[in-house]
Amino acid sequence: MKLKRTLYYDKDGETVSTQLDGNTLTTFESSWVNIDNALGVVSANNGKKIGFGHRSANNSIFTSKLYPMYSNTSRTVRKGHIVDARHLVYYSNVNAQQTRELTHRLLPLKDQLPAGWNGVIAPDADRSYFLVSNFKGEENAQLKDFQFQGAAPVFYEPTTIDNSKATVTFSLAENHSVAQPLSVLVSGSHVTAQLIDATSAYITATADATVSISILNVVLNDCVIKKDETIRVWLENGKVKTVRVQKPTQKDVTATYIRNADFSEGPVVTTDIYGYGKDMSAGAVYSMQPVTGWTAGESGVTDERGYANSAQGGGVFAYGSSNVFRGNQKGAPTKNPDGGNTGRCLGIFGVWSAPNCNYYQDVTLPSGSYTLTVPVYNTNTGKEYASSLTGFITDDGIPYTSAVNVAAGAWQTATTTFRLTEETHGKISIGYNAANVGSASAPHLFFDHIALTCTDASEQPDAIQTVAESAPHAKGVFTLQGTRVYSSAMKSQDIYIVNGQKVLVK
Repeated sequence: MKLKRTLYYDKDGETVSTQLDGNTLTTFESSWVNIDNALGVVSANNGKKIGFGHRSANNSIFTSKLYPMYSNTSRTVRKGHIVDARHLVYYSNVNAQQTRELTHRLLPLKDQLPAGWNGVIAPDADRSYFLVSNFKGEENAQLKDFQFQGAAPVFYEPTTIDNSKATVTFSLAENHSVAQPLSVLVSGSHVTAQLIDATSAYITATADATVSISILNVVLNDCVIKKDETIRVWLENGKVKTVRVQKPTQKDVTATYIRNADFSEGPVVTTDIYGYGKDMSAGAVYSMQPVTGWTAGESGVTDERGYANSAQGGGVFAYGSSNVFRGNQKGAPTKNPDGGNTGRCLGIFGVWSAPNCNYYQDVTLPSGSYTLTVPVYNTNTGKEYASSLTGFITDDGIPYTSAVNVAAGAWQTATTTFRLTEETHGKISIGYNAANVGSASAPHLFFDHIALTCTDASEQPDAIQTVAESAPHAKGVFTLQGTRVYSSAMKSQDIYIVNGQKVLVK
């Protein structure tokens, strides 16, 4: 039984330690702490302290609290203001020295992301991980001219690389995150790239290019790729290998998986739509109207007169129609996304925290990389909604949805990119969950020309041949599978690659 914990932390650039029983609160200034040479906690703590204490009995066992970002200074905040943006990473099975090293490699990304987003590059023993979250962003996040370790990292999203810098766009619903390994790096220009898995990628040249490729610090220099040529790169037995393949092409699969994507089928709205049945005038309708090929979401809200699925409305409108969503008297735009005045669009609005203000179709998608693009127009000045339901939502509840910028008065495109490693059933969805606001503050969204494209995950090699193969000369300790490890973790009788040479540990 431990009566005290040993806390290691930084003081004036040196690692110091202290033993504490947590009986009193102890604070100290440090960007990291390690407990008992077993648990490491790393933060970009923005001047906050670390605290340990407040011991109390918990089921007859004394427990103390660790505060990785401690402050007892009060602040005045206002509604809508960002209170803080923090980064905190926990590591198990690391000692104090390893925790210190990991701290020096932590890289916050907040200043490179739009408002409402936060992110960090978190290092680990063998690689670093890119972690990004959309907490309250109203637009997709683009990293432009981004470098890591002096090169361009390759992401699961399509990545444009020039001057050894990456440009990539991330699409996430609010309160959702994504984690990706930063294990494939490219130095050079005139290429696009996309991860296949953690240690392999496609690279396509947009002009004749010579690039260097690093996978888990194993480097292949001077790889020549001709214009419009695509190679697949991967790590095998401590070497970077490449093979020329057919260029992965995006195929428009809208007609295969989505019916009535332009809302040209079925009836259009011929009267005003109310959010609540109790408010209807004679001849009007309320809530979500039938749309051919699509199923309406149900809010589950019943008004005081017994009208079910109130607090929402939807239906297909002709462009320039005089019919409106009642409450704030907003109807469809006069022009379609192409600038013409013909065709139809799907309109949706929701108020007072109504969920499921959406239309959806059940689909089963094969493995592959997908992009769902949805033009959207907000005819109301209000733009508050709780969360987006525009995208692909799996049966397991994983939402591949886009943050929709709902600024009024112009067509914009909500883009959702997602990657499926196996056949997956779910819903193609259009709409949102309503915020706790009335019709004046809620967006009145109109959608048209939905498109789904796919890149098959199983591209076939084109006249298979090895373009190049690196020598295993990276510094450090790696397993034969290319995974970097700490030297202290090497096991007896195992074979490792140490600074490019195979070594048997005895």
